[in-house]
Amino acid sequence: MEISKPQKSEEMNEPGPLFGGTVLKRPNECIEVFDRIIDGIRCRAIYHHVMGHFCGYIEIPKDTVHYSMNSYGDCELRMHGDASYLSLNGFPPGEEEKGIHVIGFDCMRSGDAPYPSSEIIKYIGHLCEGGLFRDLDYVWNECEKVVRQIKKA
Repeated sequence: MEISKPQKSEEMNEPGPLFGGTVLKRPNECIEVFDRIIDGIRCRAIYHHVMGHFCGYIEIPKDTVHYSMNSYGDCELRMHGDASYLSLNGFPPGEEEKGIHVIGFDCMRSGDAPYPSSEIIKYIGHLCEGGLFRDLDYVWNECEKVVRQIKKA
C-alpha cells in the first residue's frame, strides 16, 4: 500500500521523475523518494540520480528487539549488501523524527551497476561490467524480507 509522498517545498522541482517518485533537488544532488507501508512498517526507497542507484530504508518499530541496536555493525537483519545506514532520528533525506530508528541498505555494492543512463556511468561503467542494476521492485522485495525478519524476531 502506498502512503503519501513527502510535502513539496521550493527545493522539490526539476528534473522530472525518472521512476515516478517525488523529486528532491538540492545543490549537487537530485533524488527521487518513494514511500510504502509493508505489513504495518514504514519503508522508503530513494533513487540517486547522479550516482544511478537505489537505496532502501526500513523503520525499526519500538516494540521489537532490533530497536535497541545503536550501530549498523550490530545489525543481525539480512539485506542486500548488509546494512549500510542506521539513523536513530528518522528517514533520509534529513527528516528529523526523534526516536524513529531506521536501518538501510544501498544497491551500489560489489556486483551492482548504476542505471545505464546515469551520469556516473561514464566514469565508473568499466568498474561495473557484469553488475546488475537493482530496480525499485528489487528494493521493495528486499524491504519486505527485512520486514519479515523484524516481525519474526
